[in-house]
Amino acid sequence: TDPTNAGSVLRALTVTPLSGTAVTVYWQAVPGRTYQVQYKDNVAADWATLPGQVTATSTTAAKLDSGAALPAQRFYRVVLAP
Repeated sequence: TDPTNAGSVLRALTVTPLSGTAVTVYWQAVPGRTYQVQYKDNVAADWATLPGQVTATSTTAAKLDSGAALPAQRFYRVVLAP
């Protein structure tokens, strides 16, 4: 994001459940920038990073979170990769 541009924000768009074992997280992105998706299963937990980074190829990027069994609730955030 560009701190001198009020319109330059990192914003999650949606989390779409695919099944009881997978969801896709979508967010506004900058083409060519690399992102990581982090999650936690309760607000008191530390953030964990989903495996793999996403390099945006358009203004929307996505990451699949799949597992044997996702919890009833999960919190996500998207960060720029170091």
